[in-house]
Amino acid sequence: VEGGWRDVPEERRSSRLFGQNQFSLPGNAQPVFLPSVLNQDFLGYFYLLFTYDWELKKSPAGAWQWEPVNIKEEDKPVDVEDPSIRYNPIMTDADMAMIKDPAYREISQRFYKDPDYFSAVFARAWFKLTHRDMGPKARYLGPDVPQEDLIWQDPVPAGRTDYDVNAVKARIADSGLTISERVATAWDSARTFRGSDRR
Repeated sequence: VEGGWRDVPEERRSSRLFGQNQFSLPGNAQPVFLPSVLNQDFLGYFYLLFTYDWELKKSPAGAWQWEPVNIKEEDKPVDVEDPSIRYNPIMTDADMAMIKDPAYREISQRFYKDPDYFSAVFARAWFKLTHRDMGPKARYLGPDVPQEDLIWQDPVPAGRTDYDVNAVKARIADSGLTISERVATAWDSARTFRGSDRR
């Protein structure tokens, strides 16, 4: 399906997973942002993934989650309110896929070793995620609209406006379709159209 999950290149999908994993941690989980890396949170994320072995444990709520084995105290995330308190970082199955799946592991290693490359891939994935349902590029406003035309923006040439309505009606009438078939076609077109993004 164009624009769906299956059409996303593996690297962009991996960068999306990273972003989603950071915002969908279990309720009692500590995010893996390390103060030492400041705004480069993803470095702390991949550092933990690749540095430590991970074991499956049950949370206090009874959910299965992954925790690092023998993690150094300085590598533990700090409490959001009291920096003197540190916790074990928690990972989900999706996080583990980033290092256990051979294809994702190769991509994750490249991201970890090349922060600029990761930033570029993540930016494109995030831009699509936040703009996919806005419809054609003509609907974008402001000075930051990218010059590049992207396939998911539906870069379709504008249709003609000088056609003869009566001639079109005559051709439809002469198509050989029954009234029921014409109604069904018109209805299918109308019911699948979304005004929000003009699809």
